[in-house]
Amino acid sequence: ADLDDDRVKAAYLELARRAIAQFKPTYLNLGIEAGEMASRDPRRWGKFEALYRYVAEALRREHPQVKLGISFGLQSLRKPDVAKRAKALIDQSDYLGLSFYPHASPFGERFGEPPLGKGEAAWREPFEWLRAYTKTPIALCETGYLSQNAEIKSFSLSMQGDPTLQAAYMRELAQTAERDNYLFVVWFLAVDYERLFERMKGSPGNDVNLLWRNIGLWSGDVQPKPAWEEWKRAVRGEVTRGAPVAAAPAATV
Repeated sequence: ADLDDDRVKAAYLELARRAIAQFKPTYLNLGIEAGEMASRDPRRWGKFEALYRYVAEALRREHPQVKLGISFGLQSLRKPDVAKRAKALIDQSDYLGLSFYPHASPFGERFGEPPLGKGEAAWREPFEWLRAYTKTPIALCETGYLSQNAEIKSFSLSMQGDPTLQAAYMRELAQTAERDNYLFVVWFLAVDYERLFERMKGSPGNDVNLLWRNIGLWSGDVQPKPAWEEWKRAVRGEVTRGAPVAAAPAATV
């Protein structure tokens, strides 16, 4: 059935109701990276919008205290056609959720997403673009940065990782989140998963897991990385003051 079929709407609303009853959340993501549909399958985007609005309207009547949002990959959201296509739904949401991995630009580029830049520019420019793009509150639903290089042979891709850059990203992420009043930030992994990766060798597509294998705040043998100290400072409220990023061109919508 299509996403806007009445049966799908009823089923998804029931699922959302059960999630609220079970977890009693403050925030509910009604589409984890569903925003990627606006980039990769735009013909279905209108049907998803209808589903989202139907469920959101019902939940707002029943649970007005719950904040409802949707998440996008920040790299794909920066595509001008995607930014324009998604803007109405984002403006009507309680928050805009984002997945963002600055080191993974080469992977996104394979799917037609705009490059993120090199070094610190990989996160500074997207965060400034985001600030100009929307006034909807921002939540970083998942993020991270590689501390080791990765070679994804199945895609013929190389990605640069560095523990110093990882710590710099964490520090500037905290600055940006405080400056722009992000609702929350979730670092995707606590500990690198080298051992799990080795156990999965031979599994189809396993090398794609290199995208995230070494984004933890601790190494696989649970030794802290420099980014862990930055995380602790941020959680304690000791965010380094000062403008973390340079100005960037206004968003194109």
